[in-house]
Amino acid sequence: MIIRGEDTPIEPTEPGVTRRLLGHDDMLMMVRVTFVAGAASSLHSHPHRQVTFVERGRFRFSLNGIDTEVGAGDSWFVPPGAPHGAVALEAGALITVGNVGQGEEGDHDVWRSMDQAALDGVRITSMKVDEGKVVVEAEAASAYGTSVGFTRFHRALRFDGVRTFVVEDAIATRETKPIQWFLHSDVPIHASGAAFVFGGSTPALSVAVAAPTASTQIAQQSVLTAPGRPGSITTGPKEQRGHELKVETPPATTATIRAVLTVVPL
Repeated sequence: MIIRGEDTPIEPTEPGVTRRLLGHDDMLMMVRVTFVAGAASSLHSHPHRQVTFVERGRFRFSLNGIDTEVGAGDSWFVPPGAPHGAVALEAGALITVGNVGQGEEGDHDVWRSMDQAALDGVRITSMKVDEGKVVVEAEAASAYGTSVGFTRFHRALRFDGVRTFVVEDAIATRETKPIQWFLHSDVPIHASGAAFVFGGSTPALSVAVAAPTASTQIAQQSVLTAPGRPGSITTGPKEQRGHELKVETPPATTATIRAVLTVVPL
């Protein structure tokens, strides 16, 4: 397939920065990014590899906190997950080749503004194994932004060594609010008495929400925002992907959600 440069649109991405998508398929894309002097591609990261070639100009490139000055004819490689960005020391252009999926619009990097010291509080606090039975406990409140208002999120996972798991989440918030809790599935979910069954044949999974008794429980389809055109991950179409059990607690500052998951044998 031949792609004519004049047939591809030029899109603004950040102040003083534009890009042109030169070619792509479902796995790979190439873009040309132009900068006015002083413009910057802000620090970001993504799960795929990327290689960039300096077509013209000079740039200060940052990778994992280390700055390097590069010019025309130079290139750089970005490993998966590595924070990186560039500042144009003079007007210039870059050619970037990478996997499809790097978003540039919206707040796609949810970790960028997180307090790294606070994230250190996300941890497994204990694990016990006794005659095939397992109990794992963890603290996870720090994994959520301060706007959520969690003061506690303690999770305990218990396995009886046979076919039953119990998930118990103890949650506390600064303000009175309902808590929504989801269990996702690739297969349809249907109500069966006081429980929900994941899957239409055995083996299946039976899930009973034992607490709180006043919660609402709904089995429904999962709808998410699918990736848009290459380079866009927050402006794609809404699509149904899988299924979910949604549990919502009454408004309160504390809540304990307990779900019992039992494998239905063949």
